[in-house]
Amino acid sequence: MLAELGLGLLLFVIFYVWKNGFKRVHNTDGNWNKETPYSLYSAKTRPETADVIVIGAGPSGLSAASVLARQGRQVVVLEQHDRVGGGLHSFEEHDYEWDTGFHYAGEALHSGWPLHNIMNWLSNGKQEFADMADCPICPKQTDEVTFGNIEHGSGVQDVIVFGTNTAVMKQKLKKKFPHEKRGIDKYYDSCAAIGGMVVPYFIWMTFPPLVQMITKCIMANPIRKIGKISTYDTLLKFVKDEKLIGHLGYLWGCYGVPPKSSSTVINAILWQHYSSSCAYPVGGPQHIANGFARSVHGLNGSVILVKAPVKRIVLSDDGKTALGVQMLKDDHIIRSNTIISSIAINHTFHTLIKETNPLTTPIRESLKKLTTTRGHMYFFGGIRGTPLELQLPKKNHWHYPEHNFDYVNDIHLKDPLHSLEFPITYIAYSFASAKDPDYLRRHPNTTTLMAIAEVPYEWFAEFSDTTPKLRGGIVEKIKERYAELVINLVTTKYPQVQDRLDFYEVGTPLCNDFYLGAWKGRSYGTEVTPQRFSEEFDWMKPKTTIKGLYLAGQDIFSDGIPCAILTGVAAAAAVSSVTIWLAVLWAIGPIVMLKFAIMGPPGPRKK
Repeated sequence: MLAELGLGLLLFVIFYVWKNGFKRVHNTDGNWNKETPYSLYSAKTRPETADVIVIGAGPSGLSAASVLARQGRQVVVLEQHDRVGGGLHSFEEHDYEWDTGFHYAGEALHSGWPLHNIMNWLSNGKQEFADMADCPICPKQTDEVTFGNIEHGSGVQDVIVFGTNTAVMKQKLKKKFPHEKRGIDKYYDSCAAIGGMVVPYFIWMTFPPLVQMITKCIMANPIRKIGKISTYDTLLKFVKDEKLIGHLGYLWGCYGVPPKSSSTVINAILWQHYSSSCAYPVGGPQHIANGFARSVHGLNGSVILVKAPVKRIVLSDDGKTALGVQMLKDDHIIRSNTIISSIAINHTFHTLIKETNPLTTPIRESLKKLTTTRGHMYFFGGIRGTPLELQLPKKNHWHYPEHNFDYVNDIHLKDPLHSLEFPITYIAYSFASAKDPDYLRRHPNTTTLMAIAEVPYEWFAEFSDTTPKLRGGIVEKIKERYAELVINLVTTKYPQVQDRLDFYEVGTPLCNDFYLGAWKGRSYGTEVTPQRFSEEFDWMKPKTTIKGLYLAGQDIFSDGIPCAILTGVAAAAAVSSVTIWLAVLWAIGPIVMLKFAIMGPPGPRKK
């Protein structure tokens, strides 16, 4: 299958380049030293026209903009927040700095991994990553998963610690579940096979319609077929122990859909993604976003504008062609025949495009059949002292009430506004400053704690029209209850934090709306369910039914930095030429790609 796929791709690329020419993507380094790689939207900075408009400056929007700007296009990126990054952005308060959801990345640690090479290509070689497993407190540990011991759990702890050595991890699972040895091996093999289907599927989405039809059977159908199976059903095919299913399904906290509801594809690619390394960006995730932005801002007249919310996408009178965007602040219209929307797909088709448009009516009807993920409560804590002084590790901590995630998820639908019992599906926390070797240079003698817990947006919907600082009453009580849970959980394991907690702030899903422009506070967008892989949702690709309108972002496939980058590149390829993928493959390195195709991801490097 791989040989046939490779031959088919090679023949198509040769034919396509012969017919259309190769669209080169040039590197540029002239803007790296600019401290703030974006400008504030104003009457002076706003352009009249652009070759391409990108709505949203998250990793997907910035990836698309980077590729197209270096190809010679004048790109205008419009971001409603006061900085670039989306889910990569960081913020500072009271001499502390927190990221807002970037916990780690796999396949990014060294130049031998594709994600590392792609991110350096998009930022002109300026990204470095630190190994989370290289920890003086808890060496070779990246995730500690605890079942029980949250207020609504059984109270009995079952703990397992994960690392990035696949062989060691499989042995650990086999020792704990000796009757499931064969099934554990088979599930790991299954994850590797599914992981190999993702990039061909993204490339297929950017092919012209005729080529899509010809190559569908080898590039799209395999992942779509397996994508229609749930994570739980796939796990049950290989293993029978419900506790083991819990161990192999814990990463659902990264994408917001428990095993019985999620597509097996998303859990498999995450297992594959983290099997080789878990890394954290030196300088924090904002450094990644700024690096991407520096390859765009100022190049060929391109500009990134912040505090620049879009009011609507301007279409032709018949609604069939994109003509530009109208800005929310001043009704100014920026003209362009090419628009990439990297924001929530519901925002694009419900907010930015009139609901009377007949071309998008089927899309809106289709979206009604898809569920969206929930939002999160956030805890941002500032601690006096360094991670080393306080003996705080780099690893992430996941706490689940029990192994049956779907049962807990059903309980979680209970409305807490009357009882304030606050049912929890999970709490995850980490000391992000411990992961970043550059953090103490920026913020000496401090440590940061960040915790998240999934909650329904509906708890807070009635307060959606208020600003964060003006919410009181029941919202403050929920926030206080959540803070109490987090502090108790953390200080039980790390009592040394108790007297050093200097400051904390709690956020709700409403913060996702206010700061990130999310759709109803949803952290991960549209749920990656088996239904998403059916033919009915074939339209969820970069190119839309409106001429000149393209899509990028997590709703095209799933959340996470690798998929965000791939959707951005896919949108750029759909706008320009499918041969852009050749530039991506060249950036990764032909030898690296060949080694991954034959051998899979490498293990941790020996020192």
